[in-house]
Amino acid sequence: DRKSYRPNEPGVQPSVKAMDVNFSSMGRDFLRFNPDLVITAATPPRQGRRSLGTNCDYTLGLIEAGIPVFVIENPNMPWVNGNQFAESRVVGVLHSTEELVEPKAKPSITPDEDDKIASFIAELIPCGAMLQMGIGYLPGPVLKKAARKIGAIWSEVLTDNMMSLPPGVPIVGTLAMGTRKFYDLINENPNVHLLPVEVTNSYSEIKQRNVISVNQAMKVTYGGATIVGAGKRFSGPGGAHDFGCAAEVSIIALRSTHSEQRVENGRKFTKLTS
Repeated sequence: DRKSYRPNEPGVQPSVKAMDVNFSSMGRDFLRFNPDLVITAATPPRQGRRSLGTNCDYTLGLIEAGIPVFVIENPNMPWVNGNQFAESRVVGVLHSTEELVEPKAKPSITPDEDDKIASFIAELIPCGAMLQMGIGYLPGPVLKKAARKIGAIWSEVLTDNMMSLPPGVPIVGTLAMGTRKFYDLINENPNVHLLPVEVTNSYSEIKQRNVISVNQAMKVTYGGATIVGAGKRFSGPGGAHDFGCAAEVSIIALRSTHSEQRVENGRKFTKLTS
């Protein structure tokens, strides 16, 4: 909060506030606070332009809104279509050769159940579908099982799992995370685009493309609402709400914690994933 934070005043500490927002509206939310500077990693310039590399989200929108940008220039960043900006926007540069972060997910503790759920989901995906995938254990087996049926990806996060798709499948997202091999794959790849999150997560853009959305939940309420974070905080809602509301078909995956079979008050209950 710029108005209440006075760093030079004795005894005044900066405050941190949590806000519930949709990922697609975060750029507009930032602009409400009149930011003075954008600090971001980017590629070295080419012909007067830079790429935001593995990123686009709301950053490109802030730069295009006229906010000056300070660049951490890193040649290890991939050059990706859709997220370039003019060098004339840059007011300062810090040079870095640091290797990019390569997040690695822990192995699933229920691989057989994940594989079975992925099979159910793959059956629901029509040939030529435009698919959105969330993150977690599930995208890997789903994309492998349905790879030949997928006509395009219109998603939020692009991950290593996209490498299982046939060459030439159009892939659109707003940020990317994975291994060095994945970053090399998206580098100068004409089939891969990173667009602003207000585009990828736009209700109208998702709706008109008849996107099939696949996400995971941690819990489900008695009223049918899904919860992406339960108990220990794993994640914010991200773009799950954006895609869930606008998709032609929205699939929410959740492992059953029910025992294989039990009888209660004369009624038989069977585990749904069996």
